[in-house]
Amino acid sequence: MKRILAFGIVILMAMLAFIPLSHASYLNITLYPDKKLAYITMNSVAVLLFSYPNDSMISQILNGTTYNISFSLTYNHPSDWAIKFMEGYIKSRYHNITINNMTVRFTLNEFANSTLLTIYKNTTIDLWLTGIFNKTNNGTKADFSWRSFNINGHFYVKDDDQEYDLNDMLSDMNNNILSLMMKFIHKTEVDTINFSALSRPLSQWNKIYNPSTNTTTFYYNASTNLLLNFTSNDYSLRVIYDPSSTIVTQGYAVATNNSLIIYPNPQNSYMDYILIGISVLAVVGIFSALIMKRKK
Repeated sequence: MKRILAFGIVILMAMLAFIPLSHASYLNITLYPDKKLAYITMNSVAVLLFSYPNDSMISQILNGTTYNISFSLTYNHPSDWAIKFMEGYIKSRYHNITINNMTVRFTLNEFANSTLLTIYKNTTIDLWLTGIFNKTNNGTKADFSWRSFNINGHFYVKDDDQEYDLNDMLSDMNNNILSLMMKFIHKTEVDTINFSALSRPLSQWNKIYNPSTNTTTFYYNASTNLLLNFTSNDYSLRVIYDPSSTIVTQGYAVATNNSLIIYPNPQNSYMDYILIGISVLAVVGIFSALIMKRKK
């Protein structure tokens, strides 16, 4: 029996390892309850697909077009504008949060053939958070009411004195391409750092507890979102966004709506046993009542 259980855990953990690969955008969180710290990696990938007829004027202009941007930035001071900007959006969901430091990696790739323009916009932000932990009688409570935040509007940073927008899909792209697309759409911006799809209660996320490492993992894959969807005759323009998330913590964790209660080990999770006991007693009571009724 123990071998079967161990084999099952290995299979589940192996499946979990492939989750981020199937979803381009993710919000991954690693908790350190003993240090009251959380390490966050948010990877925002939006894909723009602009299709047009092979014999159109737009095809002649865009065919063979390429355009690339890539850079990395580090912010170590709480007074840095980028940290204050990001902290402000997360604080709007949960006001106790403080960001200690932050690293940004940004990539924009554009390429077009005779019928399709494809643009990948990838913003990866790594940061350390404090302020989400509170002690309970038997464990530690971690608040995740902030997890479904999204940034509205522009998020500008500078690299080599050049300003870039980490959030808006329509910023930073080739001006020639943007002017062509604007003939078909009337939106001025499309926000891409958007994790609003992760608002599903944590109690409904998938959960794996690994007794060999005493770690609990919660994960959730949201459905694909269309941040922009336009079709007119032989032209179409879509922006696709596909978020997922994992939360990993040392210890045994129990989920509520927006929080995790983290215990040193399963034996400390008294609430689980209380709930199981109540359920068992309820079932026994129902069967006892039925038996007594039949005897009468």
